[in-house]
Amino acid sequence: MAFSFLTEENILDLCSASKDYTEKLTQPFEEYSRLARNKPHAKIPKAFPKTTDGTAASIIIKSARRAVQQLPTGVVSTSDEYSPWPIIAEFVYLEKILPNANAEYDLIHKVWITIENGESFGSQCVFTPVAYNDDELLPDYLIVSWRDVFIQPGKRSASDSDYLFVRTWWQKTDVDKLIDAEKERRRTAKKEGALYEPTWDLKALEEIKEAIVAKDSKDQSEAEQQYSLDPSGIEIITGFQIGHNATFFTFNPATKKIVRRKKNKDPRAKIPLNWYFYDADGVNPLGRSVLELIGPLQNLIDSDMQAYQYNRAAALRPTINVYGDVNERTLEFKPNGLNKIKNPNVRIEAMSVDTSAIRDYPNLYGLQKSQMLNLVNSPDTSISAEVGNPGFGKTPQALKTQQAQLSIDDNALRKGFEAFFEEWSETAINLYFAEREGVEIIQLDTDTAQRLRDLEAKGHVLDGVVLDDDNKATVDFSKAKGVLKFKIDASTTKVNSEAAQLDSLKTLIQTLDSSQSLNQVVPVDKKLAAWNAIVANSGIDGLDELKVTEEEMKEMQEAQTQAAVPATDETATAEMEQPAEDEAQVAEVPVEPQEDIEPSIVDELRQIGTPENLIAEVPSMIQKGFTEEEIIASIMGVIQKEGE
Repeated sequence: MAFSFLTEENILDLCSASKDYTEKLTQPFEEYSRLARNKPHAKIPKAFPKTTDGTAASIIIKSARRAVQQLPTGVVSTSDEYSPWPIIAEFVYLEKILPNANAEYDLIHKVWITIENGESFGSQCVFTPVAYNDDELLPDYLIVSWRDVFIQPGKRSASDSDYLFVRTWWQKTDVDKLIDAEKERRRTAKKEGALYEPTWDLKALEEIKEAIVAKDSKDQSEAEQQYSLDPSGIEIITGFQIGHNATFFTFNPATKKIVRRKKNKDPRAKIPLNWYFYDADGVNPLGRSVLELIGPLQNLIDSDMQAYQYNRAAALRPTINVYGDVNERTLEFKPNGLNKIKNPNVRIEAMSVDTSAIRDYPNLYGLQKSQMLNLVNSPDTSISAEVGNPGFGKTPQALKTQQAQLSIDDNALRKGFEAFFEEWSETAINLYFAEREGVEIIQLDTDTAQRLRDLEAKGHVLDGVVLDDDNKATVDFSKAKGVLKFKIDASTTKVNSEAAQLDSLKTLIQTLDSSQSLNQVVPVDKKLAAWNAIVANSGIDGLDELKVTEEEMKEMQEAQTQAAVPATDETATAEMEQPAEDEAQVAEVPVEPQEDIEPSIVDELRQIGTPENLIAEVPSMIQKGFTEEEIIASIMGVIQKEGE
């Protein structure tokens, strides 16, 4: 029998130890959650406004959406390069797994939440359950709150845990639905003679229906705390552990009843939990949060802002001191107001307020905010260099520098996401195949079916897959053995600025138009591709009407050729009958190519950014008899070779 980290005998004790250990690591997370949601601090002076600056929350939200704007695609592989299963896997990944992961809300929004939480807390755990959806077992993408995941004590990284625990909260109706669904599946399987491995303990489920408890304040979600929702429920915890066919235990701590025993079917023997890390940290296994860096400064900014708003209000509407006997209710305080005081002994005056702090605040705010943004390399072009930080300016060079800093951080964020999403995708794909038994019919698209036919045409057997003429694949999942690997195509996550790309394309076209020699060297189809790329990135309507096809280009060239008028016989005869003295005069005109050709070549070369050392070779090439076209082609060849 294989070694097990979790057993029925030790599961409660190990869960308790993991919970205590993780709660110590997450002590600052309540504060991080407040900052990430832009909520005011609880300990604000009573008279101060409950306002916040929100820079920290803005950084987190914007960076996630800026770094990842689309879901990546990838390639599935296995140890057998001629296996049909990677082809089937790529199809079900796009057509079944990703759409199922859109439950509740779009997967791209789940990804943004994952990245935002990773930035806020250092990491984010994602659970990949395989559950029934319209009677089909499909993997899902569930974000696990930091309150509800307990890692193995002593590990340097949460992702290295040999076992860990995930908590959910059920209501009595959830248990009833689960019991009814499980009974129906057992009846159906028995009736149809299908394979079905029951994992739920129906008797234990019945016994936990009344085990409803009130959550501790530290276990309540943000929604329960903010909206005063009912925090009671049935606590359900699942213990996961690595290992082939290792048992996952689902239990209720209050009754100590184990309600489910499920085998780990992942051929990789991994836990169906994947971790996204904003910044892996050797100190905290849950990673390092961006709010660990900027949280204290955000609190300082908020405190100063509240004090500024309070003092400004006090200066605009100061306290009024009244000396003497007067009916205060008859006094009016408004622009151009007039108070008639009959008692000559009454004196009314506004209390003096020191406004120096109010005058200095804008400059202080700019410095504080620029300091915060510098900590995370997140420039803000609204902050000018006048606040005292040279890292923030509005000149073209300053903006370019800021954008470069931004790109570096966005690339790092995107790379971290790619590593996480690659792992999640691989987990989902392997679990999809591992949880299936028997034979299923899958309707394939034309491209997938053709890939399978091409594989078969090369003499490779589609073991476990039978394809008919209608692109329906009869799939025997018992033949799908081994581990499937998933590799992200990094180019599909790269965010290209359409504006920047459009500018580059325009510059390219202008360079071609300004250089007669380059026009002769660059093929027409390359110029056509540049124009169509400009149209595609223009963002205007009617793109198809503006694009030029190769067929249209050929027709235009043929029309231009036919329109050219050839020389008549009379013109040719006249030219041949020119006097001999004219020929002699033409022959006597000296040819000085250096004076006529060199300047134009040099100008053209400089326009396209040719290095000066290559331009210096032009006079000698002219002396050797090279034509203008030959010089341009030769120099461009050298540049291309050096670039390689």
